[in-house]
Amino acid sequence: SLGLRLEECFREVDELPVGTASMAQVHRAVTLSGEEVVLKIRKPGIEAKIEADLRLMRKIAEIAEAQSPEMRRYQPVEIMQEFERSLTRELDFSVEARNADRMRENLRELDFIKVPKIYWQWTSEDLNVQEFIRGIPSKKIDEIDATGGDRKQIARRGARAIWKMMLEDGFFHADPHPGNFIILPGNRIAMLDFGMVGRLTPTRRDQLIRLIRCVLMQESENATMVLVEWTGGRYVNREALNAEVSSL
Repeated sequence: SLGLRLEECFREVDELPVGTASMAQVHRAVTLSGEEVVLKIRKPGIEAKIEADLRLMRKIAEIAEAQSPEMRRYQPVEIMQEFERSLTRELDFSVEARNADRMRENLRELDFIKVPKIYWQWTSEDLNVQEFIRGIPSKKIDEIDATGGDRKQIARRGARAIWKMMLEDGFFHADPHPGNFIILPGNRIAMLDFGMVGRLTPTRRDQLIRLIRCVLMQESENATMVLVEWTGGRYVNREALNAEVSSL
């Protein structure tokens, strides 16, 4: 991937991964200039395995849509196509690196959010080299408490970042499990892994804002109107839907 010997780029590389998943694994390293980094390395041969799985899933979706009127309502073939596009983008680590750069720029005004720096001189389709961030994994609640972390402030800051990503930028982290967030001193939050991101059009963002307002103000009929807009013109029993929304 580098086109060079490892020792020409890094002073040391830890051969034991600090994390591993289905598509890649992560190793700590130190650059020749002494900077701590992580190498996210795509597993060899994973593309062929994923393509085989996708072929099977495409066939299942086609059969489901052809055989079941009930399943057809959920457009399994279209869902499968979207899933395939997302997974293909996730396989290219240079896409993830560009997502990280864009996210860092979007969130630059939030000084409590950190997105790791990308080392583009070593990043490619199957290798992502980024800044190593030292902190507490977000799922280690006891450790956060023991070091004086303020859970409520962390939660408020996380929510603020999410609102900004979704409702202002229309570009958001779409894989927000605990392993992708690290708590830093001062109740700051580091966000990791931008292989999967979501995008919202201005129209969809406006609908979300309207729906959130309706929930807060308990305006069931206006909330129902937004939900009907999301049906794509399919028939909906509005009276029954409104009754359910009112109950909720």
